[in-house]
Formats: sequence, structure tokens, C-alpha cells
Amino acid sequence: MRPLPWLVAVPVVAVLALAAVSLEWTNDLHSGENVLAYFLFPFAVLVAVVARAPFPAWLTRVLAIIAVAQATLFAAVGLVQAVTHKLWFFSPSVEVGNAYSSFFRVTSLFRDPSLYGRHVVLGIAVLLVAVLCRKLSAYVAFPLIAILFAGLWFSYSQSSMAALFVVTLALAGFVGNRALRTVAAVTAAVVVLAGAGLVVASIGGHSAKQVTSDRSRRIELTLKVFRSHPLVGVGLGGQPLASRARSSQGGSPTRFVSHTTPLTIAAELGVLGLAAYFALLGGAAALIWRVRKASPALGLGLGAVLLALFAHSLAYSGFFEDPVTWFVLAVAASFVLASEAAPEPVPVTEPTAILEASSAPARTR
Repeated sequence: MRPLPWLVAVPVVAVLALAAVSLEWTNDLHSGENVLAYFLFPFAVLVAVVARAPFPAWLTRVLAIIAVAQATLFAAVGLVQAVTHKLWFFSPSVEVGNAYSSFFRVTSLFRDPSLYGRHVVLGIAVLLVAVLCRKLSAYVAFPLIAILFAGLWFSYSQSSMAALFVVTLALAGFVGNRALRTVAAVTAAVVVLAGAGLVVASIGGHSAKQVTSDRSRRIELTLKVFRSHPLVGVGLGGQPLASRARSSQGGSPTRFVSHTTPLTIAAELGVLGLAAYFALLGGAAALIWRVRKASPALGLGLGAVLLALFAHSLAYSGFFEDPVTWFVLAVAASFVLASEAAPEPVPVTEPTAILEASSAPARTR
């Protein structure tokens, strides 16, 4: 059995080991066990199995088609829900929000608009990479992107829009020509300045909690948890209960989820968890860079998807709980292992010369 690339194998083992051991001191054993049993362990097995699977030449194209097809399906369902104003799966918080707001948020085949938006963004990222790498005509890609963006719009997911913005700018700056990079830089500056102006204008007469839709309170409480347990945290799954214990308000633990992956890791696994988390991100980036050297389209696609997941996880939970995160690592490892196992081309110069020499008629003097 071939060993996995150490760039990913070591950080994955570190994250899993620390998460498992933290169940000894977690303040919410039930949640910790659920995360470990239903997410981390199964996804680690996914990485181990997929990474050792063969990587045929057609797989890159098939993976891209599947990603775009799924995102298109999600967007189509979302557009139908936007027209009919009917959600397919019951989501109490979304239902209440739709009843008292002037706009209607859709969830497609998910129970949460932000999760739906995240997966639509992944499809858009794959299409952008296909166009930039000249694997797909812009006349085909742009209508698909328009459909996906229309579906994304009705999720009204700010975190998904931010993730799409980050990925688009990154692709333009990394692959685009000088003109495209200039446009990307100017656009980024304009958006940042405009966003800062809107924040300053909206703060007037409102608290930070109202402006950030309660995110500032969640972040503040999570930072208190981290400061109280900086080394190893409060244990896997324990952040919401620990945050609620430090709040003057009561309520369901779901109202205290930080929705910021790095902060959740810091609160639950401490500095050691953060070190393992950043090691995993760095190892994944280095591994994807190796993939890009051999297959630019595949490497860029994997990098764009992982960047979208990372950017989205800064404002919403679910980085390690999303199977796509682990699948990206597995595909990158599978490509690298398959490339290393491929036989080297056999030099033919010397053997050919020997055969020619041996078959040539002897010269007579």
C-alpha cells in the first residue's frame, strides 16, 4: 500500500489525533462524538481510499462536469423556490426570516442558504478555471455562470458572495494577463473602500451586533473561550456551550456557534489545534502546487475550490465538516501518487544504436 504524501498525511493525523484526545476534556461529549464519528473519521477514510485510487486521464474532465452539473441543479432548484416562494425542506430560522423580511431566501436542496450558496460558488469557480485554462469556450461557460449566479443571488448569502469575490480576484491575479490583474486590483480596492464606507454609514445609531447580524457577539464570546483555555481549548464540539456559559443571555447552543472556523478551532483545540489547522492548509497548498506543475487545469481547479471553502469558512461553519474539503485533498494526493508511480520513459538512443550496429553488415577492407 502506497503511503500518502506527508504534506497532507502528517497534518491530517495531527488534526484527527488532537480532536479524538480532546474528547477527554470536552464540555459537550455528545457533540464532540458526533463530529468525530460522522465527519472527521469517515472523511479521513475517504482521503485514504481516494488518494490510493487510480487516476485515469479522463478523471479531471469528469470531476469538472460533475461539479458544474451539481451546482447547476442546486441553482435551478433555488430559482424554482424563488419563483414559487416554497422551500422544499423545513428550516425554522429561514421560514421565520422569510415571513418577516422583504426578500425570500432560498435553500435549494439544503436546509441553510449559506450552505447552498457555498456549493454554487464551487461550480462557478470550476467554470472560471475552465475558461482561463482554455478548456471550455466562454460562449458555453458564461451562460452557465449566469444561471449559477442567479441561483446564488436568491440565497442572499453574504459569506458565499464574499467567497466568490475572493476566488474571482485570486484567479484573475494568478492566471490573468496584466490588464486583467490591473482590473482585479482596482475592483478589489473599490469594493473594499465601498464596503468600509457602508459599514461606517450603517453603524450610526446601531450596535455592532445589529450591523453584523449577531456575528460580533458570537466572535467576542468565542475569543473569551479561547483566552480561558489557550493551550488545548475546551474540547471538540464544546465551543457553543462554553460561549453560552460566558453570556448573560440564554438560548439554544446553536445561537452561540462562532461561524468562524479558525476561532472555533482555537476555542475547542487551542493553540495546538490552530497549529495543526494551519499545517494542513499549508500542506494542502504545497500539494496542490505540485499538481499544478504537472496539470495546470487540475491544480488551479483544486486550488480555487479549496480557496472558496476556506474563504467561506471565515464567515460560516463547516470547513472540516464539508466532504468537499477532504475530497480536494484526496484528489490532489491521488494525482501525485499516480504521477510518482508512472513508469519513466525508457531511453532508446543507446539500445537503438547497439541494435543498428549489430545488424549492420561487417565492413571489408
